[in-house]
Amino acid sequence: MANVLDQSPWIIDTPGAGVLHTGKFRVYSIRWVSPAAAAGHTCTITDEDGKIKWEDVASGANYVTESRVESDWKGVKVTVLSSGKVYIEHA
Repeated sequence: MANVLDQSPWIIDTPGAGVLHTGKFRVYSIRWVSPAAAAGHTCTITDEDGKIKWEDVASGANYVTESRVESDWKGVKVTVLSSGKVYIEHA
């Protein structure tokens, strides 16, 4: 599957250094779902300038976490996604 960026939430399964969205927007929540996770797998999301906006480390298999964020961001990159998918709810 490729990243899905034409809806909310965005569904990201392919990390990289590229900016997925530019400009200012509001993030409401982030959910990381990874059935194949192992302890130590990570997910890191930055803004377009490389500032870490959200980061988490899995504790084991079947890892699921969700965070209410509710803040304005300037651009977004998912620079690390060891496994699974991350869902970014935005406006």
